[in-house]
Amino acid sequence: MAVGGCWWNIKEERTSGIVRKQCDKFHCRQAINPYESMSILEDVGVKINQKVLTDSKLSIKGKNTMSGYEYLILTVLDKYMPKTGRTVFTIKDLKYCMQYKRSGKWQFCMDISTLKKTLEDLENHKCIKVTEPTQAQCKKKNPSFDDKVIKLTRGLKDVDMDKYIIFYYSVARAFICHQITQNEYKIYLCILNNLKDSKSCTLEKISITLDMKKGNILKAIQNLEIASLLRVDRLPPNANDKQHNMYYPTDTDRWNDVTNIELDKPDKSDDMVSGLNITLIA
Repeated sequence: MAVGGCWWNIKEERTSGIVRKQCDKFHCRQAINPYESMSILEDVGVKINQKVLTDSKLSIKGKNTMSGYEYLILTVLDKYMPKTGRTVFTIKDLKYCMQYKRSGKWQFCMDISTLKKTLEDLENHKCIKVTEPTQAQCKKKNPSFDDKVIKLTRGLKDVDMDKYIIFYYSVARAFICHQITQNEYKIYLCILNNLKDSKSCTLEKISITLDMKKGNILKAIQNLEIASLLRVDRLPPNANDKQHNMYYPTDTDRWNDVTNIELDKPDKSDDMVSGLNITLIA
């Protein structure tokens, strides 16, 4: 193979042709795996446990399927849930983290019925536990739905060695402000998961995993490009006239202004979020 597997970058035509005939595209993708080349700083990166990225959970059909909203909530929890058990993280905290600005006003990115169903689904998938707050955690005589406490299950909290994917939080921001859909979020995660495991990212493979039509996947990938979340390098057809793409996750600040709501506002008690001393990072 050429250096990095990039035979298409060889300027000398004869050498390029020789390497092209010998090149195994799958191994080329391993050699220049975009996932391995990513360098994500902690303040812009998030993790998802690969236990929830199995084919049956990524698929849009079947009893084990997980919705894009479930993955979004898991992403937000990884970003903002305190790493120690002393400070609780409530449903109110979650709702604050998932607001976006529309027509100058901040609003929650989904309706309450969808939130309740999504939290219930996450509990059924053994990802989280939602419990009533203790008296020490909430001073109200009659705690509301917003006061309930969210905790990750031990199975998701304990990430074994390298069994997770890491990606830019900007993709979650784009989802929160409705620039991408649930299925587009799942397609993004599927691509990252396959790259992490050095698996094929062809339309055929993604279509089988998600049980989704190739045309819909192609449109989703194009929308991820438009939202500045993914760069796609479309390589020349190989000797068998098959098209191969290279996917590069990208970071963007395009959606920061409409999703970067300040959480820690001690001067306004109504805006306090369970006493958390955290700020949404741009």
